[in-house]
Amino acid sequence: MKIIRSKILLISILVAVTAGMGCTENSGGEIVYDELSLTELLANSSAYTNKHVCVEGEISDGLLGEKIKLDNLSTTLDEYRNAGIYAKLYGTFNDHGGAPALRVDHVEPVLTIAIENETYHSGETMSVNVTVFTEKEMPGVAITVSGITNKLDRNTINEVKYINLSQGENQIPFTFTTPACTRCAKLDPGLHNVTASILMNGETKSARISMILEK
Repeated sequence: MKIIRSKILLISILVAVTAGMGCTENSGGEIVYDELSLTELLANSSAYTNKHVCVEGEISDGLLGEKIKLDNLSTTLDEYRNAGIYAKLYGTFNDHGGAPALRVDHVEPVLTIAIENETYHSGETMSVNVTVFTEKEMPGVAITVSGITNKLDRNTINEVKYINLSQGENQIPFTFTTPACTRCAKLDPGLHNVTASILMNGETKSARISMILEK
């Protein structure tokens, strides 16, 4: 699928980057991006090297889907620096020497998750804010927040909310009491993940954020 984006909607650095790479634009000053899944892009990486692509997935530690290195990310994601994020990314793909990378032109967030503090003690109230961005109204969408997994691989926090999403930005708050770190609960203190998940267009999209649990 082809996606056409007007240059005026892209960050200013796009003009310099695409001009330097000899990007082909039509007379309307628009750039055509090939919309691909992460699997499709990696399976055909040589065919899309030096091409404009649109791909979505979870962003973590400067990687997309734990596989594609993201360049130019600091200037496009400053607003979400302290949040977990699942997003659609537009950029120029390269796979030189088996090291896939995407120079990011533009980011459209789909799902983000943020918590108030980095560290919590057992029994404290933890506020989680989930933000969902949609292009149209979507009634009765299931949004799940879960995590702080114990040694039995069970989530010690888990809640599902069914939300009527409006077009644009939707903020959905969740509140949990952090679990106790005990032997019987088989839960150790330390670093844990909290994950937000949503089913959109038949596909589950997830974003994670880390927190520290102390006794």
